[in-house]
Amino acid sequence: MRLSFVLSSLQLSGGVQVVVEYANRLATRGHLVTLITPRGMCAPEIRQRIARDVTICESAEPPSARRNALTNLRLLWSLWQALPPSDVIIATHTPTIMPVCLATLGHRAQRAWLYMDYAEMFQARPLEGWLLRHGPRWFDRLATLSEASRVVALRTGARQATVIGLGLTDAERFVPKPRLANVHPIAMYLGDGRPRKGLADFLAAAEIVRRSVVDLHLLLVTKDRPELKTALPYAHVVKPDEITLPDLYRSADVFVSASWGEGFGLPPLEAMACGVPVVLTDSGGVRDYARSGENCSMVPVRDVTQLAAAIVHVLSDREYAQRIGRAGVLTAARFQWEVCVERLEAVLRA
Repeated sequence: MRLSFVLSSLQLSGGVQVVVEYANRLATRGHLVTLITPRGMCAPEIRQRIARDVTICESAEPPSARRNALTNLRLLWSLWQALPPSDVIIATHTPTIMPVCLATLGHRAQRAWLYMDYAEMFQARPLEGWLLRHGPRWFDRLATLSEASRVVALRTGARQATVIGLGLTDAERFVPKPRLANVHPIAMYLGDGRPRKGLADFLAAAEIVRRSVVDLHLLLVTKDRPELKTALPYAHVVKPDEITLPDLYRSADVFVSASWGEGFGLPPLEAMACGVPVVLTDSGGVRDYARSGENCSMVPVRDVTQLAAAIVHVLSDREYAQRIGRAGVLTAARFQWEVCVERLEAVLRA
């Protein structure tokens, strides 16, 4: 099949990495895969992850720093013009559903949506929020990363939606390894400075944790350089490569995800694969693998007090931490890319 994925960008993000992984694996199965993105929006670290058999096609129009109806319309038109002949055209982010719908009007190409978004992404962007609520009914085929997303898609009018899930990329690197105990307990956060990723909640919870764990240190891993407001000692790593990231997970005594919403939530699963005890918020997509008290500690979203209490529990109860850490390794082992690609391929062939 000729498959075209339309992206808002090829900049570093979890969603973009998901699309690239699916595109690469579909190409190895003999499909002709193209990634369509706005001009000048392909980051070097993403480009080097894209297989040679996958074509990158940039629109003539770059995104504008001034976001308004006119610039959005020009970019939409430019993305539509960049689309090659396709059997299936796939939206990957809510702003891309309009060029996909436009491209499939009056043509034999089918439209599909790799549905990864959630309401918290568009709290200050009413147009995209409206599209997320109404767009699912315009597609015959939706593939979601989690059951939580599937339920939301059906609730907002999708005719059908199939959970395809995610696998662990470079799974051979995300494994437990023996290590010496840290001199100071380390709590790790991975994300960025956007409010919905919960960095401020994590830092606030860490201040509470310090009342019980006075020598707590933080490990902050981000793709940007957010303002870090904390009096706790911390190390900050920006954009670690794929070889360094597993070692960062393994260096921590607890991994903490404080996100407000996730289509799946891959970092906690990566931490589990490395044998690290995980504390996370009930951000939706994580329910496909997270079982509180069994392989993690799960708390309500934006509840800093409970988040802090869960971190203290892991750091103060070694037996509990080891138990959920071992269970996390077994959980992560179940998430295989080949199974996920077969599911997506079945959706696209339907």
